[in-house]
Amino acid sequence: MILVKERPKLTKVEPEKNIFIKENYLDKELCKELVKYGKENQYPDKNFTKWEHKFNVCGLPLDHNIHKFLNGIWEESIIFFNSRIDFIEQYSLKGYKSGSFFSEHIDNYICVTDNIDRKLTLIVQLSEDSEYIAGDVLVDTVKLPRSIGSVIIFPSSLKHNVTKVNSGERWSLVTWAWGPAF
Repeated sequence: MILVKERPKLTKVEPEKNIFIKENYLDKELCKELVKYGKENQYPDKNFTKWEHKFNVCGLPLDHNIHKFLNGIWEESIIFFNSRIDFIEQYSLKGYKSGSFFSEHIDNYICVTDNIDRKLTLIVQLSEDSEYIAGDVLVDTVKLPRSIGSVIIFPSSLKHNVTKVNSGERWSLVTWAWGPAF
């Protein structure tokens, strides 16, 4: 007979254990180039407003130089999380204008047929902290760095959100790493 018990208490997210952070990793010039690309190449009619979120999005080509540039940071994060990664999804640029937000969610996605899992979420801050008010990224209750070029990686199973931008515009680069199911 299988034992029936109360659900275990959830542990609080501890940034030093659960979140990989490299502040100011990308230089400002590259961040500005990526924002420019995002503004010029937003998917037509793709202002995502369903599921309690609102932002503009644009994918980067699979051969974009950002893939090679971020490879080292992925290798560091794999060691940090002691995890195997098989591939990274296409990078996306997300623009949040005044009034835009992304409600609390998780990015985890399990592909049962291939026994792989969307395991890690990457967010790179592309806007200067002074270019927008609010629009903070929270993982659980932990407020993530807002400095331009900062790279943040965390397990895709952690709940997170982007608070509403009160004024200005916030841009980020996002993607997800896949590997064997946890």
